[in-house]
Amino acid sequence: MPRTRSCRELFVKENGSLVQEGDLLKNPKLARTFRRIAEDPMTYYNGSLAREIVDDITDYGMHCST
Repeated sequence: MPRTRSCRELFVKENGSLVQEGDLLKNPKLARTFRRIAEDPMTYYNGSLAREIVDDITDYGMHCST
């Protein structure tokens, strides 16, 4: 069983089983991220998306320098 909430959202089906090879895997958060980058590429480097990525990394106890 995936330990983090984000991994569970991605790899655990609604019925509680894990995604298997051949299953359709959807990642709406990643799709929104790609859309944001397409609309404003600089958001990845020094905008709100960059801050969100750093926040996520530090929330998992990892170090991130900017």
